[in-house]
Amino acid sequence: MRKNLVLWGVTVVGASSIVNCSIQDLPADSSGGGAASAGKSGSAQSGEAGMTGGSPGEGGANDGNAGDGGVAGGEPTSRAGAGGSSGGTNGVGGNAGSGTGGAVAGGVGAGGASACGNGAVDTQVSDVNCGACAYACVNGRHCSAGRCTPAWQPLATENQPEPRTLHAAGYVDGKYVVFGGTSTTGGQASSTTATYDMAANKWASAPPLNSARCAHSAVSTGSSIITFGGLTSCTNGETTGPGLEIFAGGNWTSVPGGPVGRYDFGTVWTGKEMFLYGGSTNTVPALATGWRFDPAGPSWTDITCPLANCERSGTAMFVDSGVVHIWGGGGYGDAPAGLQYDLTTDRWNKWTLPDDTLSHLSGSYADDGRRIYFVNGTNQVSIFDHQTSKWLANDTSPTPAGFCAGASAWTGSELVAWSGGCGAVAGGGRYQPAAPN
Repeated sequence: MRKNLVLWGVTVVGASSIVNCSIQDLPADSSGGGAASAGKSGSAQSGEAGMTGGSPGEGGANDGNAGDGGVAGGEPTSRAGAGGSSGGTNGVGGNAGSGTGGAVAGGVGAGGASACGNGAVDTQVSDVNCGACAYACVNGRHCSAGRCTPAWQPLATENQPEPRTLHAAGYVDGKYVVFGGTSTTGGQASSTTATYDMAANKWASAPPLNSARCAHSAVSTGSSIITFGGLTSCTNGETTGPGLEIFAGGNWTSVPGGPVGRYDFGTVWTGKEMFLYGGSTNTVPALATGWRFDPAGPSWTDITCPLANCERSGTAMFVDSGVVHIWGGGGYGDAPAGLQYDLTTDRWNKWTLPDDTLSHLSGSYADDGRRIYFVNGTNQVSIFDHQTSKWLANDTSPTPAGFCAGASAWTGSELVAWSGGCGAVAGGGRYQPAAPN
């Protein structure tokens, strides 16, 4: 059943499409045509420079290689051969011109092994092209062996809020924003909000939520943070009720109406709407209901799943090519089966989970628009590339001392996580992944 509920007389700050993909999306691979031949050498009598190497091999943008550099000219006024042409997008640059010239020797040709823009770049050590063209190291990191190092950096602890768990977080206006939660897994919910300025590396307090909540969820829209649901006390599951609030301009605004309260559910920003699904209301089984919230209305659309065995809680979600993918659903984020929802056709289908999908998906994760980073209990990062539908090797880069994998958010270049189920510990970290292959 699909039902629209329009909320009249409510002023809400509109949300724009999220800009969270500083990693350049790459086109699909196809077979390149191979390297072209080198330019011929100059005449020994005329002293011409060797001709420029051939054009990039025809074929896929990722695989076409540039031609070799021209061979150096002969006596008496030769120059070195010109460098080969640049490769196609992500292709390999041309080789340098060869030869030393004649009596008046020219310099070495100007080719390069990696072409980024118009120049040759060593992506193993370049801080602005680390591991890939235009992939810059941030927050003072330096490129070593093609990786921005160190991958993890600690968050400052001065003026940080009290340790908590079952909280949520988002990113807006250059700040990581953490809100709600509880001091213990069975405590009263909090309404406090704190921000971490990513450029200044400083914590500051912010106006509290209008409704205290824990075990809630949130999305970042690019211009705001939207949160919904949760419990007013995490002592048990019988205190559901907190509605929707939007954080923009440094303040929270409540939006009345909406679906039945719930906790332990999944959310994702589609570029236009907050998509939420599943969760619990202290009943068994979990919920099979889903909703789309459009802040421009503001309005809610009922998208309950009509398929068998759609009940889910503790889910992870991502959007790719206009389709929402949902995995997880057990009490601990287990992933027994997948679901997908087409945003254009408004249809639900089963989704065959990718090979090697983890039996347990951490509740702390962030999505850069191409890859999802799950920060697991062993302080390793499990990485899923949803464009190729493949799991990558775990990132075992050392995490900061006292780090606790709490609520995560993507800033556009880093994952940020703070506090969590570590008792009195309130460690945090900021993580820059390696450039995509």
